[in-house]
Amino acid sequence: MHFHQPDSIFTGVLKGLGWEDRAHVDHNTGCYAHYLVNLPEMTLEALCHHLMHAIGHFIQDHFPNMRMLYLPSEMFTNELVAAIQDGTTPEFRDKYRGADMLLVDDIQFIAGKDRMQEEFFHTFNTLYEAGKQIVLTSDRPTLQERLTTRFEWGLITDIQPPDLETRMALVNAKGAKLNISLPPDITEYIASSITNNVRQLEGAVKKLAALHSMLEI
Repeated sequence: MHFHQPDSIFTGVLKGLGWEDRAHVDHNTGCYAHYLVNLPEMTLEALCHHLMHAIGHFIQDHFPNMRMLYLPSEMFTNELVAAIQDGTTPEFRDKYRGADMLLVDDIQFIAGKDRMQEEFFHTFNTLYEAGKQIVLTSDRPTLQERLTTRFEWGLITDIQPPDLETRMALVNAKGAKLNISLPPDITEYIASSITNNVRQLEGAVKKLAALHSMLEI
């Protein structure tokens, strides 16, 4: 899989929101068995997505021989169901338990699925005992206690919603990317009105850019 270089709009915001931990994990491959990013539900999906891509991009550049797998937990679930149906469970296990680094987005979606959690528990243990690395993102702690306990063995970063100044920086950066210059009062109004969803911030700036283009302001 190709990992894109994170946009500067996100690298700036991610400082203090997991970026330093991401860099520490990257530069100390092998020191941390796993890394868990907690983020508020429906809040910072875009930031977390870019954080995962930042890790993947760095590993591809600096450790090209590492066998790395990146996927949403839904894919893990779907592939396990297919493996059970097709009788290819051993191949499924070999695929995930043979990775040098496993990155799983939205691990909370296996909550309530006992078979999935059981399979991931053993996958986690196998990778951990082999000294491999695991990076997970989650927006709510609703997994089995034994899984949660395992996650607590590693480095945990709790990402909180961006403050007003960070949201204003996001708005300005997005505006610059779309070639529009927003007055400070407009920037502050948007950032004050949308407090906990990065994608909505981006959407508001895109709408302004579209109006700007249509009206030829």
